[in-house]
Amino acid sequence: MTKRIKTKFPGIYKYETAKGPKYQVRFSYFTNGIKKEFSKSGINNLAEAKSIYNDQQYKLENDQLQRGEAALTVVQYYAQLREFKLASGIWNKNTLSVNDDRFKKFKEEFGDLKLSELTRLDYQHWINQQYKEHNYSQSTMEGFHSHFMMILNDAVEEDYLDKNRLLKVNLVREGYEPKEKIVHMEDYYTFIETAERILPRDRFTMVYLGTFGARRGEIYGIRLNAIHFFERDGKEYAQINLHTSISRNYPEGNKPKTKKSKRMVVVNAKAAKLLHEQIERCKKIKKVFNTILNQNDFIFISPETGKPYYLEVMNEAMRKVEAACQIKMHPHMLRHMFATAADIADVNGDDLRDFMGHETEEMTKHYTHQTQESALKIMQKTDAILHRKI
Repeated sequence: MTKRIKTKFPGIYKYETAKGPKYQVRFSYFTNGIKKEFSKSGINNLAEAKSIYNDQQYKLENDQLQRGEAALTVVQYYAQLREFKLASGIWNKNTLSVNDDRFKKFKEEFGDLKLSELTRLDYQHWINQQYKEHNYSQSTMEGFHSHFMMILNDAVEEDYLDKNRLLKVNLVREGYEPKEKIVHMEDYYTFIETAERILPRDRFTMVYLGTFGARRGEIYGIRLNAIHFFERDGKEYAQINLHTSISRNYPEGNKPKTKKSKRMVVVNAKAAKLLHEQIERCKKIKKVFNTILNQNDFIFISPETGKPYYLEVMNEAMRKVEAACQIKMHPHMLRHMFATAADIADVNGDDLRDFMGHETEEMTKHYTHQTQESALKIMQKTDAILHRKI
């Protein structure tokens, strides 16, 4: 038996494996006078182990570790899961809104059933009916299914269910063929060139910043103090700290969902020039409203209101470009194009995940601190691919 060494943190043990050190969370508790034990092994690092321990302690304090005895319905379990995810900060308002909307699909059919009463036959019938009654695409149903599986897998993890019996259902819609989501480089160049030609300068600046891997909400959330201009080899670049994101649920901005999302990107000389122009444009708008541009203010604001643009501005701009050149793109596709260009340019995988703000198991094991120099190198490698004609 592998020797477990107790760490200085309560309930957390360390042990060695062929793949390196692992951690275990183990502690005892009482339910209705009966002693029970929580145990989870194979944890990759101490931070993850501490998070699991704290999560379980929260559930214990809120009577959520009385598993099995309580025959919860689907609605009751989701309400419990929802409360925990919010209280622990795992879900923010955006995640909550998406998950609540998806859960409505299951609530009418399965909400009043106990977790143990769910059957694969009934669930398969429900899936088949959704295709017939609503003409959903397979990708839409896959999204709903993924959400329901998240709930049931959590119930298994917490020992409310012995296993998830709905895993092996058939999600394939008759005649389904995946849509091609690849945008060819020549089409991409045409789209960006058209955007520069027909869009107002601030809208084009948004689109152009998207070509450096920034998310739509992160672009809206750029504040003046997040931009830092610097020179290398006679050229001016800009470092943008993407520490705020604007969304429907956070119109005043919110911190990123994960630590990895809080990051920097470095943009090329053209983008730096566009940012200078946008800052000056923003100052003029502020002056119209008898105020000044403060360091903590957002730089993408409406000339009509003096407040941050509503979320659909960038999408509407890109739909206008689509109508002009007959090439379909939306903000998130720009991010995919950047990732594709980085892959072509053979950018180091860990550096790329830092640059794009991805949270992965591999990066949880090994955190590579992002620097301006590493971000600059990534931008330079992808610049020749994404911006050679722009």
